[in-house]
Amino acid sequence: MRGCPKAIDSSVGRSLPGSLFLLGVLAATLDVHAADVSRGYSIPLIDLAGETDRQIIVDREPGQYLGHPTTVLLEDQRTMLCVYPKGHGKGGLILKRSDDGGLTWSERLPIPENWATSREVPTIHRVIDAAGKKRLIIWSGLYPARLTVSEDDGASWTPLKAVGDWGGIVVMGFVEPLKTGPGHYLAMFHDDGRFISEDAKPVKPPVFTLYATRSTDGGLTWSAPEAVYSSADVHLREPGCIRSPDGRQLAVLLRENSRRKNSHIIFSNDEGQTWTTPREVQGSLTGDRHTGKYLSDGRLFISFRDTTLESPTKGDWVAWVGRYEDLAANREGQYRVRLMDNHKGADCAYPGVEVLPDGTIVTTTYGHWTAGEQPYIVSVRLKLAELDARAAAMTKNEAPPRLPREHLLVFHDASGKVSPVKTPADWQQRRAEILRGAQAVMGPLPGDEKRCDLDVQVEEEVDCGSYVRRLITYASEPGCRTPAYLAIPKSLLDGSGRTAPAVLALHGTNNKVGHGVIFGIEQVTNRQYGSELAERGFVVIAPTYPLLAHYQPDIFTLGWQSGTLKAVWDNIRALDVLETLPFVKKDGYGAIGHSLGGHNSVYTAVFDDRIKVIISSCGLDQFADYYEGAERNWFPEKGWCQTRYMPRMAEYRGRLEEIPFDFSELIGSLAPRHVLILAPTMDSNFRAESVDRLAVAARPIFELHSAGDALRVIHPDSGHDFPPGAREAAYTLLEQVLGSPR
Repeated sequence: MRGCPKAIDSSVGRSLPGSLFLLGVLAATLDVHAADVSRGYSIPLIDLAGETDRQIIVDREPGQYLGHPTTVLLEDQRTMLCVYPKGHGKGGLILKRSDDGGLTWSERLPIPENWATSREVPTIHRVIDAAGKKRLIIWSGLYPARLTVSEDDGASWTPLKAVGDWGGIVVMGFVEPLKTGPGHYLAMFHDDGRFISEDAKPVKPPVFTLYATRSTDGGLTWSAPEAVYSSADVHLREPGCIRSPDGRQLAVLLRENSRRKNSHIIFSNDEGQTWTTPREVQGSLTGDRHTGKYLSDGRLFISFRDTTLESPTKGDWVAWVGRYEDLAANREGQYRVRLMDNHKGADCAYPGVEVLPDGTIVTTTYGHWTAGEQPYIVSVRLKLAELDARAAAMTKNEAPPRLPREHLLVFHDASGKVSPVKTPADWQQRRAEILRGAQAVMGPLPGDEKRCDLDVQVEEEVDCGSYVRRLITYASEPGCRTPAYLAIPKSLLDGSGRTAPAVLALHGTNNKVGHGVIFGIEQVTNRQYGSELAERGFVVIAPTYPLLAHYQPDIFTLGWQSGTLKAVWDNIRALDVLETLPFVKKDGYGAIGHSLGGHNSVYTAVFDDRIKVIISSCGLDQFADYYEGAERNWFPEKGWCQTRYMPRMAEYRGRLEEIPFDFSELIGSLAPRHVLILAPTMDSNFRAESVDRLAVAARPIFELHSAGDALRVIHPDSGHDFPPGAREAAYTLLEQVLGSPR
């Protein structure tokens, strides 16, 4: 089965112009353009530098340079360890401990004698082996790279010991657990030719190489380093790793040391076996030693030294707040934060970042915090809710307030004033605002740049009696093939030139056969509406939903911000397939779906007016009514917040009233087309009474278009199901609107 690849085949290492070579780099890169990056940034900047009540001094010694700390938070969510050198990178190591989440810190702890011989920035990491044994490890770099291990959560440590006949700079930038097996880890570092081996000699111009090494025994031993990327033109170093929210992709942010370009990023879809070609990030993320952690709402907090080419805080300690999708799609993010003001050049900010159970971010680093004095170690404590409030205050005049979701007969006029909807033209302005709100969460609907040649291919054909069922794939966008079933009544294939109406049939959640469930390939009662429509004479096309069953496109690499909009696009392209078929009537299509397919049909029809009749079974209620608004359903990868739906929905946990679109507005946006909502009285997913309220809110828009009867709601006496009577009502409506195919 062809499809959108999970991981793209690696290219062969080869020489490229400018002394640049690639080893194990993915053959295809993200669908973004390096030329689109900015030297500066336009997102809000929140300045916390003067707020000394947030600052906790971890260590300070008059006249002594203290620098480059890293931290680790233990599983009790209170104990933190911080390690740093007595000097600029090189110098004896210092270890401190906090038992209260970083509010207070111990004296300097006793350590092995040979820690005094450390020559490079130390990094501390939690590792766990296949037997579940927990350890802490600290790396010390240059040649040879050395490791010290604690098996009692930092109470005692082994001496530093070489891990192999190799070395490097800032060993390790990160240590990331892998899905290849328990106790498996990936680590990365860089070298400029001076420390990779005992006899290494630098070259001019210097060549910067990014290396990867692996452990399969819980971090005790490590493989010989393998080069990932090397260049004399782009000086990439100090990798920082972020795993995607669904766990399928690794992103690595990289400092660019020539200072001619922005920071860079690479991606892997196969646990670090292959990587995309590095590309520049936006100016908002340009800096050194990126360290990031997820917050409970799915957003990222990434701390780093600001080296943005055009920035009012250049050389200071800053942070970036945004989402993983911003990294993948190369967007600026939500806002920036200046954490502290550094008073000497850019000598600051190799930060540790930890997140406590109450959402407090504890980020720790060194810097010249007092003019004329040596750098010292400080933590800054903050919560995103505080920053969100400040960002909202900064931007409150930039956008009009959200209009009421259940009062659709108002809109913002050209001056921003709330005015009554009196004409269909007025409504189009409100509708445009609704679609902007939907795309703020789903991501923007693409244009012709993704409308490649369909290249429809038939993978198999099955005789189903009165119709044939073809499994096809089509190029829904560059780099992705979408599977679909195409059911064709045999009477249309006899050469007579007859045509029949067509229906886009969208399946519910099914992780075994996906779209096959609506053709009875898996026997699930009351789900066979694909085969029943074909038996009634309709042409039926049924794409499978992304991230279910066998269809697993890497949506972030493809540039999507949500599975919802990827599905909408696949469906739009399925309609394009119908447009090419000579036996299909071309004056409008139907869309039908149950559960997942129910709201999928609504979303698709909102964005494509070729759909003239929409049938949604058990597919929707107002967002605040979903499972009665229970907060547990609004965390990342829960309910509507799953990657296959809309990850950004997690940002609205605790404030559902601020979601910038709702189903009352989407249903109104379908007017004056025919809409049938089937809302069973005992549906445990979506509330029938909520459907009634949203229909009451949407109906005035249908009446505005003299189509009040086009919106119907039926309440089957069932649970979350699509019973025979409801299906018959749906088929009858399709025949009435599109014409009987028989």
